[in-house]
Amino acid sequence: MSKEGAAIGKKICFVHMPKCGGTSIIHALRHPIFYRDSVRFKSSRATAKAKKNGWDIDAYRQECLVELLSKPKYKYVSGHYRCTQDVLDQFEQDWAFFTLLRHPVKRWFSHYFYNRYKTKQHYKTKMSIDEYLESSSGQNIGSMFVRFLSAVPDHRSEEAIADAIANLNRFALVGVLENQEKFTASFEQVFGRKLEIPHKNQNPASKEKQQELITDEIKAKVELICAPDLRIYNHAIQQLGA
Repeated sequence: MSKEGAAIGKKICFVHMPKCGGTSIIHALRHPIFYRDSVRFKSSRATAKAKKNGWDIDAYRQECLVELLSKPKYKYVSGHYRCTQDVLDQFEQDWAFFTLLRHPVKRWFSHYFYNRYKTKQHYKTKMSIDEYLESSSGQNIGSMFVRFLSAVPDHRSEEAIADAIANLNRFALVGVLENQEKFTASFEQVFGRKLEIPHKNQNPASKEKQQELITDEIKAKVELICAPDLRIYNHAIQQLGA
């Protein structure tokens, strides 16, 4: 989806969906014309602080976003924020929101293999893929898009999915990783600026290693887990032209 020229002159907020190529987008936006007067949200610090204080992680991330968008000095904000109707109602007059999605099943596997084989401890897991499928973490990342776009507690509910879609419709730009060429062209149309995207944050598990573990049975289970996010993704493709 692109709203040609609609965001020129507005401040920019990138809602970074995990494992959707967002790190490469952030590096592309480090160019001075984007990155001056900017801030990048550190999700690991926020998660640690929320856990320490017993706060809801998603709600705290949204509070952090509201705080940053409220500061006049910032012109560009990026990070793993929850961006719901309340945020859009309050800030879309001055801020243009955009995001990049990825096919949820591919994103699920990327998320698992990244957390399984990375060296950093933030969200690292030692579970096998079968164990992860049955875990709360494995179930939750099947509705990651809904969780980032809706404050409705049950992320798999029709109410939450409809709310997430309604909020996504208000973004200035929605792209998909599978059609990055169209995304970069749309970015220039919407924001009036070219975007050169490097390839960053590669998965520590090789494609060969991943394919060894992805059986037809496991893939079918992941498709069921990802049903809520598939609704969001398909809406972006079909209705928003992403």
